Formats: sequence, C-alpha cells, structure tokens
Amino acid sequence: MYRLRVLVVEDTPENMDLMCLILEQAGYQVYQAFDGEEGVAAAFQHQPDVILLDLALPIKDGWTAAAELKSDIITRRIPIIAISANSLPAHREKAFQAGCDGFIAKPFRLARLKEELEQFLL
Repeated sequence: MYRLRVLVVEDTPENMDLMCLILEQAGYQVYQAFDGEEGVAAAFQHQPDVILLDLALPIKDGWTAAAELKSDIITRRIPIIAISANSLPAHREKAFQAGCDGFIAKPFRLARLKEELEQFLL
C-alpha cells in the first residue's frame, strides 16, 4: 500500500515532534529537515507528495527554500504549505509570492492541518 509522503521542515524540536506524531498517526510517511538547506536537499532526495515548510528557518529561510524548489523542474510540482507564527496579510502574501501553495498559521488546529493537506493530496 502506498503511503502519502510528507516532508516537514521545522527548526523547533517540539513543533517537529508534534507535526510528525499527527502525520504518522494519520498514516503518512514523514521525512524531517531542520533548516531550509536540509529541506531543499530532502525534497530532491525523497520527492514528497507535499512539503510543510516553516518560514523562519536557519541557514536558508522558508521563502528562499520555497522559491528555489519552485524554480527547479524536478521539485516545482510539489505543493508547499507554509507554516508560520506570523499570520499578517503581508507575511502570507510574501509566502505565496515565494511559491507556497497554502498557508497555516501557528498555533494550528489539527483539523486545519488535515484540511490543508487533503486539499493538496486528494
């Protein structure tokens, strides 16, 4: 049986643990990266079905990582859902301009995360 693959790019260990637990319990195969540079490399390596991408990341921020992934023919098809504690309209717009396909504000509800994922995975 094929399990949908989700790459979580998050630098806060507690947030990473929570998202991975939720996703694994929902039946997804989860890959992890802890900064934007690792996230880009993991996207190329694992070719996930969707990426959950924190925007405030070390080494390479989420906006830069999203733009890089969307500019490459190998990864441009992968939906990217931005996850951020800053939900101001300008912040959201910057995420979409960088290539993100969705946006979830932290802290998020479990139902909201599942709803956003299903939009891109069904």
